Amino acid sequence: MPRLAPDGSITGPPQADLAGLVDAVGFCMQSESYPGLREPAARYIETHGAEARYFKNRRLASVGLIPAPEPTKAKGLTTRLRRALTR
Repeated sequence: MPRLAPDGSITGPPQADLAGLVDAVGFCMQSESYPGLREPAARYIETHGAEARYFKNRRLASVGLIPAPEPTKAKGLTTRLRRALTR
């Protein structure tokens, strides 16, 4: 759809890389079945970023398109004890 700028002018819709998006989604959904889509998917993610609308960071990390996040610190003993006592 056309976009309305703050000054009131109308600009054309942004160009969409639909083929790249389909390749990236296809690879993320079935990476083992379509290993040939890895490079197009990596290019799409690199160019457009990991758009939250289409991709979860956890899935992108699991198929190796982004680095895995740092593991969170383990809960402390007092937190675990408090949880156990409140159950």
